[in-house]
Amino acid sequence: LIEMDVSLFKALNGAHNVFFDWFFLIVTQLGSGWVFAPAFFVLFWLKIPREKLLVTIIVVALAISASGILNAVIKSAVRRDRPLTHFENPPGTEMTSAESFKPHVVGPRHRFRSFPSGHTNSAFAAATVLVFLFGRKWLFSFIAAAVVGYSRIYLGIHFPLDVLVGALLAITTTGAVLCIADKLFRFKGAQDATS
Repeated sequence: LIEMDVSLFKALNGAHNVFFDWFFLIVTQLGSGWVFAPAFFVLFWLKIPREKLLVTIIVVALAISASGILNAVIKSAVRRDRPLTHFENPPGTEMTSAESFKPHVVGPRHRFRSFPSGHTNSAFAAATVLVFLFGRKWLFSFIAAAVVGYSRIYLGIHFPLDVLVGALLAITTTGAVLCIADKLFRFKGAQDATS
């Protein structure tokens, strides 16, 4: 599985050009909380009744935080090297075909704690929230999240398996917290009154 993961990384990361370097460097920021949190606040303010606004914000913050915390715990436990470190030729060893690949890295040159991808986790957690609250018409947000995930591979920051697990972890954890909270507080569907 790891060999397949590394091979897929080499294939995806190896295809690059200057335009996409800049494009994915910008797109990858969609996986940062400081980008989507203000957008969420404005969207919730416009679409959710005031009497449900506070509980919705609190539940969404808890759901995304739970996913992020679990992602960070796994990241610290697994401690997988980033592609930049993985492909380096350690001193005193023979260079193999796997080690001869030089990853295309754009932006910060991260070296450690690769698995799972935090940016991908945040992006898919946000997409899960949007679909949960506002329905199927927001399914396109998963496409945006997938592009964020791909950007992490393109930029040389994560392996494909890091991205896949970060996405699955976000969907399951965020979805579970939202479902449990909805049974307790019945906030889902509150936006229908103002849609």
